[in-house]
Amino acid sequence: AGEVGDASVRLYYKFLGMILAREEQRLGTRDHSALLGDDAMHSSLIAVCCELAVKTHLPLSSAHAFPAIPKALKVSCFEFLICTENFLRDFEFHLSRQLRQHLVSLCNQVVESEVWKGDTPVVSYLTEHPELPKHFAQVVSTAPPAACFT
Repeated sequence: AGEVGDASVRLYYKFLGMILAREEQRLGTRDHSALLGDDAMHSSLIAVCCELAVKTHLPLSSAHAFPAIPKALKVSCFEFLICTENFLRDFEFHLSRQLRQHLVSLCNQVVESEVWKGDTPVVSYLTEHPELPKHFAQVVSTAPPAACFT
């Protein structure tokens, strides 16, 4: 577990530095106080880094099956999904194919099941806006057949 923890910390600082450099380029400022003050971002980034370290150092371990790490860090599956998608978009070329596939599979798992469990932001939003599922069903029913897109 020490090796996994050390790897998680190294990854966290490596990618946090890359995020800050990217934000400096994007915004043209070195003031990162808003980003550095975002606890959800830090927790989510730690969760992603832990997932990568576990996959690398304990690839067959079922004791750390998803979503154990985000739950242990009190990161909602929705926050984990957002962070992971951004992570993949910005840093995929820093990851091996196996690790990219692992993160993509975690994103798919969140979208397919985890985000719909319990009191998640998605479920809360849909509950607060009951017209959305009806609108979605209408859009899907009037969409052209999938064959049109091939």
